[in-house]
Amino acid sequence: MRGIRRVTLVAVGLLVAGTVQATGQPAAYAAPVVYDLGILPGQSWSEAYAINHDGYVVGRSGSQAVAWTPDLAIFRLPGLPGATASAIQSINYGRYGVGWSSVNGRLKAVQWPDLIGGGFALAPNYDGDTMALAINDQYEVFGLIKPTQPTNSAVWYAAQFTPSGVVRLNNPGYIVEDAVMGASNGPPGTNIIAGTTCRAVPCTFNYGYESGIGPPTSGGIMALPSITGSSHAKATDVGDDGTQIVGGSSTADGTGSHVTQWTLGHNSRGWPTWTLHDLGAPRTSDGSP
Repeated sequence: MRGIRRVTLVAVGLLVAGTVQATGQPAAYAAPVVYDLGILPGQSWSEAYAINHDGYVVGRSGSQAVAWTPDLAIFRLPGLPGATASAIQSINYGRYGVGWSSVNGRLKAVQWPDLIGGGFALAPNYDGDTMALAINDQYEVFGLIKPTQPTNSAVWYAAQFTPSGVVRLNNPGYIVEDAVMGASNGPPGTNIIAGTTCRAVPCTFNYGYESGIGPPTSGGIMALPSITGSSHAKATDVGDDGTQIVGGSSTADGTGSHVTQWTLGHNSRGWPTWTLHDLGAPRTSDGSP
């Protein structure tokens, strides 16, 4: 049974102190401001998944897809006809939201134009499950697909949704999982995505991957390095220009998790590489661990 959860929006600012301490931390911090975004009537919990430049937030409250306006008012977005659950996973600058609805035991990718009215199915004729997880400011939509043929399996594949259906994207050749994905904001056809893949079921080892950039013969994909000795890492979002990816990685002993960042570079042959930056464990508002 789910415990009661409520979405909070946190606004954090840094006080301009003019100096940096020897630890590398800013000399002073402003206290975070937390806003309770609330829940729909009749629901006991809510989660937020994305926010756009204008301050619109999207997510779910119980079994319903919801959005919050910049003045923090919550409203419901109907899912597909017959849906028993829906969620909005991503939103772009034009207020187009994407996510999924569960209909007759199948997940179906959904788009909500302008956050108005009921959503419509993306790739409605696809034979299998679909989830839309990312939409960029070029209105490109990315997500996961799981075909029913030749067998009903646990394998999800990264894909782009197009007017004619779906286009499967390159992935590391293992099992793409975790309903989180990020996409860059370059010209159409040039963008990259990042997510999480797993080597087996059940998932005992996972890592972040990037699809769209890769050295020769790589098929345009690269596995992102994790903290040395770590068995679990994930990529969650991509910077607009596609040169930075953020996520997390477990520590080598498995007792903690650190925020991580990957930056794009090139080796001596000119081939692309991703460099891991361990940003450490989360800190409190005053900068202490």
